[in-house]
Amino acid sequence: MKIFLFFPVLLSLLLLNACSTVTDSKKITLRAFSPDDEQYALAETRQFTAQFCQSLKDGDFSHWQKVMPEKSSQKITPEIFAGMRKELNDHFGTLENFDFLGTLRKDSLLDYLWKLQFVKNGKKQDVIFLVRVFCKDEGRPEISGFGIKRF
Repeated sequence: MKIFLFFPVLLSLLLLNACSTVTDSKKITLRAFSPDDEQYALAETRQFTAQFCQSLKDGDFSHWQKVMPEKSSQKITPEIFAGMRKELNDHFGTLENFDFLGTLRKDSLLDYLWKLQFVKNGKKQDVIFLVRVFCKDEGRPEISGFGIKRF
């Protein structure tokens, strides 16, 4: 049985309607990733995930907040993070470590997958932390969303 665990705020961040996204009355077009874009995006998602994990471990939201995309940082407050952390700890236990698994492609989006390993009552449990990235027609890759999936 698969269980899909998304926090409501994370779910809204994960969904990206790329073709019809409008910001300041200007349509955003996504472009393909170059090899340099992919290296940059991997480095950004590595830092984003590392800071997320550090915040989960010690409860200090500021680690993750420093690397969070602007749109996400406006939606996730220290109180919302504390609730997310409590829910993760209640479901999975304490975070022990994380490892990069790989990348999935879908058109002009890349999903970077990380395995987070938790321990609860002496038992280990793995979950997937997904970080979705896109490239606007101009500019560097950007994180558009993230979420957790348990198998």
